[in-house]
Amino acid sequence: CLYVHMTYTLPDGTEHMNLHALRSAPGLTGLVLLAAVGAVALFRVIWQRQRTAALSVALACGLAALSCGADAVYIGAERFGARQAAANSRGDIAKLVARAHLYRAKVYAAVNTLLRDDELEPARRLIAGLYEDGVDAVIIQDLGILALDLPPIPFIASTQMHNGTPERVRFLREAGFQRA
Repeated sequence: CLYVHMTYTLPDGTEHMNLHALRSAPGLTGLVLLAAVGAVALFRVIWQRQRTAALSVALACGLAALSCGADAVYIGAERFGARQAAANSRGDIAKLVARAHLYRAKVYAAVNTLLRDDELEPARRLIAGLYEDGVDAVIIQDLGILALDLPPIPFIASTQMHNGTPERVRFLREAGFQRA
């Protein structure tokens, strides 16, 4: 399954994001991937003011999305991601970042689960490592991450943060999130 995000900015400056899931039947994964990344390229041509991004479950999917013109790739980090099947090593994420930045595209890493107290330090180390690897932003759900001693990496509020009203989005922006 490849998820395609369409993000655009409304006249009032608010960013809006739509999520499209493109699923495959057994044995058709490659065909659906090609159709999905082709759709990303098509969306990019049709909606010039929109940014296109693909949620990648693996390095190969992210590289394919970039090759078809995605402006950004969302990828699960090796731990603490809501989609455990989409966990990627820091090495793979660093490879994706290197390719994305050649195309002036961005890479957003998901570290978007609620953390126990004993997971805060490993999450801090992971986020610091992702920053060192050049990730452009980290998608988080747990507000406790904001209290950690972290490098200046932008945060994106996970859709799991119940951010469906202007008041909630305003709160998240005031809390330091780049995007909700």
